[in-house]
Amino acid sequence: AAVRAAAANLENLGAVLEDVTVEGAEHAHAWAQTIIYSDVCAVHGDRLVNHPEQFSATVHERMVTGMDYTGVDYARAMRSREAWRITLRAVFDHVDMVLMPTMPGEPPALDDSRSLLAATHDATRFTYGGALAGVPSLSLPCGFTHAGLPIGVMLEAAWGKDPLLLRAGYAYQSVTDWHQRRPPLLNADSNA
Repeated sequence: AAVRAAAANLENLGAVLEDVTVEGAEHAHAWAQTIIYSDVCAVHGDRLVNHPEQFSATVHERMVTGMDYTGVDYARAMRSREAWRITLRAVFDHVDMVLMPTMPGEPPALDDSRSLLAATHDATRFTYGGALAGVPSLSLPCGFTHAGLPIGVMLEAAWGKDPLLLRAGYAYQSVTDWHQRRPPLLNADSNA
């Protein structure tokens, strides 16, 4: 509902909303994950193997995932990234921006029993696709969950269209005040 309200605010500001289907979006996350975790291991591999104590257990668990990928996996992900860029280029030939929730659901609680790897996987399902293609993205606050956690709406645009995103974000924040509000949970802590 918060993301739909943000879309309505942008529509009231002059945006023309149109549903789009982005083919292959369901695969972009896995391709990005392969590249990201492989690169992490390429940079930090020695420390991950020989000095795991330099990382928290949860960060180490997430980072060593890259050790499971092969060079062929990495090459396939890189080729898939090129195909994904072509797909997004076609989308941005049709629309100026894509609007979506920043996260597919509520942020996980800090005491969540899921591993950091699982939590990161869930939280990044919508953000990794744009990162994989290298398109500019802007996440804007648009509300709070019933539990008082922040909700974000994300805008993505074609390469080089950063000014468009910033203008849209500025316009949105000129008619809303979500960016000025503190999450209720932080307000409760500050009163203690």
